[in-house]
Amino acid sequence: MSDRDELERRAHDGDVDALFDLGAMAEEVGDYETARVWWGQLAERGDSRAMVAIALLSYESGNLDDAEEWARRASVQANVFAMLLLGDIGTDRGDANAARDWYEKAANQGDASAMTQIGLLDQEAGDLVGAEAWFVKAAELGDEGAMNMLGYQAIGARKDDVARVWWEQAAGLQNHEAMFNLGVLADECGDAVQARAWFEKAAALGDEDAVNRLRELDS
Repeated sequence: MSDRDELERRAHDGDVDALFDLGAMAEEVGDYETARVWWGQLAERGDSRAMVAIALLSYESGNLDDAEEWARRASVQANVFAMLLLGDIGTDRGDANAARDWYEKAANQGDASAMTQIGLLDQEAGDLVGAEAWFVKAAELGDEGAMNMLGYQAIGARKDDVARVWWEQAAGLQNHEAMFNLGVLADECGDAVQARAWFEKAAALGDEDAVNRLRELDS
């Protein structure tokens, strides 16, 4: 019996993990209709993971109304991924208030990425102090994006040493954007050796900007 046959046997016996895995297998090969069928069976049983999975399928296909409906159903069960998706939907619709409301719900559950999103909303609204506070909260929980944003804020305030500290933290988590930024910073300080070292590290992680900078250095 193949792995798939075993999963289907378990699914027909009502195994929730098998139902979810079959949906994931279908999604992986691009069979979204079948994925939706498997996850739909779970969602109707109240499984919030499946609801979010269906919501993501709809979101990625551009059907925001259906995505919102499924995400709202999952959010009732305090599903953080659903809250994040609802925040993204609010952002896509240009409704900053709705986006913030959902991101704050996720942030209250301790989600660092939601904190970073609130910081970005504050920054876009011109509230740099509020943005920094949210970025710091997220960074303290290990969010690399927040660390990068704190670095950018520091650069804007002409605090290169502070930026370096934040980017080094993110680079320590293998964040290629931070590595690239450290390369740029080193280059601007005239340290070509250190700049190349950071660009090489970022390039090794697939950073195209770093690859281009290395080409410039070699030309």
